[in-house]
Amino acid sequence: MTDANQPDLSQASQSQAHAVSQEERNLAMLSHIGPILLAFVSGGGLGWAVPLVIYLVKRDESEFVGDQAVESLNFHITLALGCIVAALSMLTIVLIPFALLFFLCVGIVGLILGILAGLGASKGLRYRYPLTLRLVRP
Repeated sequence: MTDANQPDLSQASQSQAHAVSQEERNLAMLSHIGPILLAFVSGGGLGWAVPLVIYLVKRDESEFVGDQAVESLNFHITLALGCIVAALSMLTIVLIPFALLFFLCVGIVGLILGILAGLGASKGLRYRYPLTLRLVRP
């Protein structure tokens, strides 16, 4: 039994999602999906560029877009740092198989979480990546 004065939490989250315009949702989704597309084109090195550009252009216009662009940027910086560590570990012959496996895992995790984040942002929800270094703050 719920009290008439207390709002239903599911209705509150739905109204928050609807408060974000479709353009904001699209830009937030692009900040998550864009790095995946750019990573395929650039060989994986420039995935961070899309959320950085979106953040720099839209951070003052939309709090939601800025928040999601920073989240995506932090995630892709974390992925890049992991790849740098794996590349450095390839300098020793013993660690080459582990480094190659780590590169594969980073790619798969980046793809799956990027798609999930893009889907969440397209619904107007704030997505938070797990195990992400929060180096850039909004």
